[in-house]
Amino acid sequence: MVEDATMRPRAASQFCAMSVQRLAGRIAALAVLLFTSTVTGCGPAEPLRVKVAGQVTLDGSPLEAGEIQFVPPNGRPASATIEAEGRFDLTSATVGDPAREGVVPGKYQVAVSTVQIVDDETVTWSAPQKYANHATSGIEVVIDQATDSLIIDLSSVDDVIESKGSDLREQVELTPNERKVQDELAN
Repeated sequence: MVEDATMRPRAASQFCAMSVQRLAGRIAALAVLLFTSTVTGCGPAEPLRVKVAGQVTLDGSPLEAGEIQFVPPNGRPASATIEAEGRFDLTSATVGDPAREGVVPGKYQVAVSTVQIVDDETVTWSAPQKYANHATSGIEVVIDQATDSLIIDLSSVDDVIESKGSDLREQVELTPNERKVQDELAN
């Protein structure tokens, strides 16, 4: 087959057009990639977390079961199940992410819930109910570094209020369930 000299310029111009189209396609793909990474970005950096583990005790003796929760002024709480010997290992989660070991350093109010459901009408508390709510527990901790020896010691002694002008002390009013447990313990 004889090659026509007029065919070469046409082939060259088609080759150039295809190269320009490929280059334009690659530039467009790169632009989309850059735009997507800018819009979705890497997002805000994951906050630094430190490992926090320890033990929950009641009057110096380890609790054998329950839940502990560390609630920051802003943000999501960290929590753990209280295991044998009162041991706990805190985890925290962010929206859409699974729980991760540790907590963000900062100030926390602590709640410890030790309720056991006996039947449809009866629950027992291994520690006073006030500890089940972070706002009423009176326990506040500051986490500034990793630890595996944090001790949260609860007291079974009811809070008391001193009467004015007297050494007499008045007990805080008990809930019906607390009264029932106290009566059972007295017998």
